[in-house]
Amino acid sequence: MEAKLKSEKIKVCKQLVDTVVSCEETMEMVVPDYLPDILDIADTDGIVLMRSKEVENGGIVISGLVLTSVLYGTEEKSVKKMELNIPFRAQHAAGDLPLDADLVARLGIASIDTRVLNPRKILVRVNVTGRVQAFEKCEYEVCYGSYDEDEEKIALKEETCEVTAVTAIREKVFSVSEVFSIPDSGNIRSVLKSRVQFECEEMRGVGNRLIVKGAANIETVYETGDTGRAQRAEFNAPFSQILEFEGPVHDGMFELSVMPTSFYTEAGEDGRSLSIELGAVMQSTLKEQMQITYISDQYSTAWETTDRRMELEIESHCTKTVSKTVQKVIQLPVPATSITDASVVAGRCEVMPDKTIKTMITAQLLYIGTEGNTELLRAAERFSFEFDCDDNVAAAYIEHSSVSVQHTMDGVELSITLRFLLNSIDLCKISAISGISYDEKCARDLSERPSVVVHRFAENDSLWELAKHCASSIKAITEANELEEGTSPAVGTLLLIPKNA
Repeated sequence: MEAKLKSEKIKVCKQLVDTVVSCEETMEMVVPDYLPDILDIADTDGIVLMRSKEVENGGIVISGLVLTSVLYGTEEKSVKKMELNIPFRAQHAAGDLPLDADLVARLGIASIDTRVLNPRKILVRVNVTGRVQAFEKCEYEVCYGSYDEDEEKIALKEETCEVTAVTAIREKVFSVSEVFSIPDSGNIRSVLKSRVQFECEEMRGVGNRLIVKGAANIETVYETGDTGRAQRAEFNAPFSQILEFEGPVHDGMFELSVMPTSFYTEAGEDGRSLSIELGAVMQSTLKEQMQITYISDQYSTAWETTDRRMELEIESHCTKTVSKTVQKVIQLPVPATSITDASVVAGRCEVMPDKTIKTMITAQLLYIGTEGNTELLRAAERFSFEFDCDDNVAAAYIEHSSVSVQHTMDGVELSITLRFLLNSIDLCKISAISGISYDEKCARDLSERPSVVVHRFAENDSLWELAKHCASSIKAITEANELEEGTSPAVGTLLLIPKNA
């Protein structure tokens, strides 16, 4: 016969992949006929637009475009722009991913530069890198109790395991359109380059919905119509989105990221406004704190029993957000009269055994020199960051970066702020009983067992093991020795262990 066991279904998303992907792409471009010859490269910048993420041949493929702006100087000391849409395809050969795996990707530019092949031709090289995760939906049926009328004749040992598991992956495509007024520094003749970073400022769960409010932070460098000089302006385009899940959403129990999928800017006819159209995909990883109760052992004083087991490994995820700021003084080869633009690019993070995290940071500075020329300076340095973290950090990623610039006597001082995501995973390993069989016709013969066993409680003893070994029960031992229910006796206590009738 089969014991009638209670059970519950546990739905989680098992992480199959959490890795960094990267790819290097190049593209040549001829200067259009309407633009003058290239004297030198002033700046190269780009925005990663993610267009698709899918499983191909058991691996992961992320594809999209790098919307690239190349600024160059001319003999007339003016700055001109060339635009390139560089396609990229980043891959991870996982080998055996299911086609319906849920993918989450956060990509950015690790490096980008332009080389002049001749006054009418350039070669742009860009390295795209970022974090990619793959999850598989799993459902387990875990037994935790008995419905049997004779349940007292089959003793069950129940244990619990607490985990913070990923339970759902959701994404939503949305768009943002805004028209911004230009500061009083001059009219726009043309947009030279732009950058965009998404900041989720308010996230809260209401029922089965995740409400997200934030802004797309857009930095734009444009050419003024009156002086022809490059100016920089910042704009914030607010957005509000709702993601729906099957179960309840609790505050703080999710990871969220937003990737641009399209980006378009256009100066107004009067030169006093800037129109922006931005497409994006929001990706959310929902987590839930679970207390899993399962049967770890069983025995019967009435019948011979046989159990079946299932071995489970359920992941418990922990993510912490930590910000770090570093200062760097850079000497300029040509003194600056004004700073046009500053940006930073952070490379791949390496988690060291001593819990420090190392990453390469490249700072790029666009400024006006004393001769009136637009100058470009790049500086790269490897930094090491220490974190006060009790958990074993399995991986670290940079979620957001920003830089501020201040003039000094020796050049400029950069204040670089990086926001890190620190991820750790612990495995809750469970050996759970999934079924119990017994034969009522095969009763256990306990006639030669003593009616009472006297035992001195030792340090490694447990009431469960004593009851099982002596064909008793925890309830009988507790009552015979007047123990408080749910407690263990002190080491050295002399116990009376009665045999079950």
